[in-house]
Amino acid sequence: MRKFMALKKLVITCLLFVFILCAAGCSFFDEVVHLKNDNEAILVSDQNAALLQALAEEYNKTHTEYKVWLASADDNPQKQPDIYLLEHTKLMRLEAGKKLLQLDIPETANLPEGFKSSEDYWYGVFYDPVVLLVNQSFARQAGQENIRTWEDLVKLSNVRIVMENLSDTDGTRNFLCAFASHWGEANAMNYLRDLHQSIEQYGKFPFTPIRMAATGDADIALTRSSYIFQYLENSFPAYVSRPVEGTPVSLCGVAIAEESSSNKAALDFCRWLLTDEAVKRLLLQQNTGLETLNGDNTDSSKLWLNTHYLTQEKADALINTWLENVRFKN
Repeated sequence: MRKFMALKKLVITCLLFVFILCAAGCSFFDEVVHLKNDNEAILVSDQNAALLQALAEEYNKTHTEYKVWLASADDNPQKQPDIYLLEHTKLMRLEAGKKLLQLDIPETANLPEGFKSSEDYWYGVFYDPVVLLVNQSFARQAGQENIRTWEDLVKLSNVRIVMENLSDTDGTRNFLCAFASHWGEANAMNYLRDLHQSIEQYGKFPFTPIRMAATGDADIALTRSSYIFQYLENSFPAYVSRPVEGTPVSLCGVAIAEESSSNKAALDFCRWLLTDEAVKRLLLQQNTGLETLNGDNTDSSKLWLNTHYLTQEKADALINTWLENVRFKN
């Protein structure tokens, strides 16, 4: 009898132990199963969260055979992404590190050179241009025809210009890197030194230049299209102008992780992102200010990318040159 009771207790203890293990491990098991399902893909991105949610929902709604899920910083353990939707210099570093899968998407043949990997490891999807936000009252005074180019900005008399501090964020650093890539570093620094004479303030936050141009505390703000598009309406006291000779842009591209070579959902989502008109519609509906590349008639020579300062060391050196020779030059 005692042996029976002891055996019974042992069985119950073992069952409880197994139950606890199953309960603790089920989430891990789900993670593994989820990652091995080639009809589902995990997307990681540095873009706006609301836009990413809208893209994933639109794709999942119209594609019953495949699904795309957004990676979350709260995921524990962190999921291995299948799809990268990132600023293009980050994709270039992943490509250099052999972290990306070589793709074959014929529909991307019309993408401009420089806006995709030369070896088909990533493709540009949309871009965020630097624009001028011009106060309406100032435009009437100076004449809109005199505020069309980068050279116009340094010719305007008594103009008050505001922009973000160029050393603060990835976006402002990209502006400087793209500007210097196009103009050449020496010419870019000379121009920015001239422009510095008219800078009313280097804003700490993206909204500061927008607010100052709208309220009349500044005449022109240099900012990104994605920052201001949501504020534009008929009564807004400033208008957007893109310099006619071209402007720096932040390019966002898409790629697939090298480990996800068999993931059908990842490839299908990339093709959808690059070719479907729904993407352009969502960019407008979400007031992103972003512009698509595929099927776009924009002259790519007027979209200036960071092509030279691709390593952290080169970008840091350029920022330091600007700080020493422009921002804090006596």
